[in-house]
Amino acid sequence: MTKTSESKVLLAGFPEVTSGGFEYALCWGSGILTRSCTGVETVEKCLADPAIRFLVMDVALEGMNGFEVTLQLRKIHNFSDLVIILVGWYSLASVNIALAAGCNEFISKPLDFEFIAGLLNERYSLVLNL
Repeated sequence: MTKTSESKVLLAGFPEVTSGGFEYALCWGSGILTRSCTGVETVEKCLADPAIRFLVMDVALEGMNGFEVTLQLRKIHNFSDLVIILVGWYSLASVNIALAAGCNEFISKPLDFEFIAGLLNERYSLVLNL
């Protein structure tokens, strides 16, 4: 998969300052990185935009947490190839729940934008301009 308008990253549940740092680390152009604030909004955006191939999501989303969002998306056949990276404070229980729910990765806080960008590039072949 390459960096095109057909490969979008949805950044879910992070404050504007944090998402700005993520956007900077990825060096993305406009329209490639999109955001959502709540769990319900995250599911709605994934349903509405099939170009979203990567979901980087805070576990503590309002209304529906990241585990619940993952479970809901994984129930829908169209989202079996969506890469879901859940971000939260580390605990073995959180990692196990995330993986059981269907997350591809669990990354511990605090966020390391360059690490996440490298992960998307190396493991998932999303070509980034770092």
